[in-house]
Amino acid sequence: AIDDPDGDGWDNYNEYMASFMFGQCTLSNATDPTDGLSYPLPSLALNLEYAGENALGDIRVEFFNSSAMDGVPSAFANIPLAAPEEMDWTSGLQTLLSTFDFGHLRQGPTWIFAYVDNDDSGTWDEFEPAGIAQGQPFNVGAGTVPEITIGLSDSSPGFPRFVWTEEPGTNGVSVLIRSLSVPGAPTVIDRYLLGSRNYFHEGDYLYSLSGTLPDGSYEWFAGAESGTFNVSWPASPSQPILLAPIGNERVVMVDRELTWTTAADDTAYVRLEIRPNSTTNPPVVSRLMLVPPRGIDGNFRLPFPVSPGDTNLVDGIYYWRLVSVTPDGSTSSSYGQFTIDLRTTSLGPYTIAGSVTPQGISITSGVYIVRAFSDPGFSGLPRAEQHIKADGSLAFSIEGLRPGTYYIMAFLDQNGNDKRDSFESFGFVEDGNCRFRPPEAIAVSSSVWNKNVVVAHRDTDRDGIADAWEYQYFGSLTASDPLADSDGDGLTNREELLAGTNPRVADTDGDGLNDYLEYVVYGTSPTSADTDGDTLPDGLEVSMGLSPLNPDDDSDGVPTSIEVMWNGVAGYTAGLDLNPALSDTDGDGVGDLVEIAAGSNPLSGASANTIEISGVAISAGQATISWNIYSNINSVDVRHSIQVSTNLLGWTTVGSVLSSGDVNAATNLTDTSSLTNLMQMFYRVELSID
Repeated sequence: AIDDPDGDGWDNYNEYMASFMFGQCTLSNATDPTDGLSYPLPSLALNLEYAGENALGDIRVEFFNSSAMDGVPSAFANIPLAAPEEMDWTSGLQTLLSTFDFGHLRQGPTWIFAYVDNDDSGTWDEFEPAGIAQGQPFNVGAGTVPEITIGLSDSSPGFPRFVWTEEPGTNGVSVLIRSLSVPGAPTVIDRYLLGSRNYFHEGDYLYSLSGTLPDGSYEWFAGAESGTFNVSWPASPSQPILLAPIGNERVVMVDRELTWTTAADDTAYVRLEIRPNSTTNPPVVSRLMLVPPRGIDGNFRLPFPVSPGDTNLVDGIYYWRLVSVTPDGSTSSSYGQFTIDLRTTSLGPYTIAGSVTPQGISITSGVYIVRAFSDPGFSGLPRAEQHIKADGSLAFSIEGLRPGTYYIMAFLDQNGNDKRDSFESFGFVEDGNCRFRPPEAIAVSSSVWNKNVVVAHRDTDRDGIADAWEYQYFGSLTASDPLADSDGDGLTNREELLAGTNPRVADTDGDGLNDYLEYVVYGTSPTSADTDGDTLPDGLEVSMGLSPLNPDDDSDGVPTSIEVMWNGVAGYTAGLDLNPALSDTDGDGVGDLVEIAAGSNPLSGASANTIEISGVAISAGQATISWNIYSNINSVDVRHSIQVSTNLLGWTTVGSVLSSGDVNAATNLTDTSSLTNLMQMFYRVELSID
């Protein structure tokens, strides 16, 4: 299913899903997974924003399947503007792309660079408005990619754009940026750009740096050309002014925005801080975010970077602020206040709840990320999500949803990048009413419960071992050989997978027997230190010649663990402990269990007491049975069960008395079953250790 035999950028599973008519349980317009010219054609909804006055041509949008955003784009589309000078950008430009001027969209993470091609050159030129998609990468699947916003701007603070003359016939160019403000002019960026691109933009800085360039002068080199630029940051960047949510506004749905403004464009990043109940409490959210271009109204907008109801962001009062961050300083906004209230009402918000079920083996490392999408191909950005630890309860509850139709998927994020990588386990809520088992369209007009996501493990390297298992124990897919014995216990890594053991630890359960001996020789559980549940570790039982599979080796009713610890010291000592291989340790003809119950010494042949019924009294058609209970040396709890029979062949328990083993007393029990004249009844006492 994960193969792409025709190399068109769509694996077999997604080509199959693209052929499915959702809601009709039929297949139509099937693509051919062996034909590179037959592939899914998803649509993509774009929202383009611009607040300048330099958009004088058509808009070119380029799509890439690598964060490097170099080489030949997988697709590009030209969006014509009929009268660019008269374009009203107040509400942005919305368009649905279903065809492309070159190439086609490919499945998986996708990055966008867009620009206004004022001179119709087919490439970005200096001073042309440009930008990257907010929140990228976004996922492209077999369905329609929901709205993706691209903010175009004339410049990008902290990320100076520059161009050079393209050299014909070249397949790439080396780009170097050096700091002229630091002694020795060290190189701060060294990139090789594939293809014929002749410009450097903010996406290239984000690919090459963990932040922005500090104050100073810089020199760039691209092939045989060079140039300079300056980066200047104020000591105190402009203070963010919060616009929404403020004034204790109720946040009841997950798809909310943060809105703010500043007096100047003098920072590239803001840090969002959200604190519960008070401005002095530690933040439950602290996240550095790239500042988007201003909207036409002069304000900045970003979606909430976390879903209310997820992680620590539950119902309650919160205080939030933004901190403008530059390499030279920072400035904080005042605090805004909002209340998260995701309680379900008849009018919403609503909840989709259920559980994640791993298929086959259970993985305990990483986090399951459960996401709600509005597209059956899980395209675009999720509407809401929840993170649940793989080693905890796998129940999920995605709250704060508006009425609508949602598709639920989950994946096991083991490398912590918050993205679904090809090797990571994945699954979705299936439509059980359709034989094709597509994602279920969950109609939400009220809360929905008991949805199950079955997560299947992947084996992308085809070594017979689930990728999730390899990553959990080895940290990669290349560090483990299925036929190797990584811990030297006699089991190969593949056998350890089947046994459920740790391939890096010879004795997974620490019971004194290595995994090979347990799995192959003794048949015990290599993941449970006490297979038979008698409180004695398997390794100790084997060393004593006992069976780690039988909690009562001599079947005398006294658990082996009590017998070998009769003298209070772990391990069997003849003469001081009961013999776990004999039902009558002292050979006096009375079994150990009876002697314990009767207060006798099971280690002395001179002591051979028994339990006897002392009397049976009949009254009002019912029998009352009397006998004595006794204290014993180690105060072992003994249950005395009275059994009845009419023929000495079949016995029925009518009741029991529990002796704590520390008191001598007479006791009785009444058989409440009705007796008739001439009925013959037999009673006995059945003993057991509680």
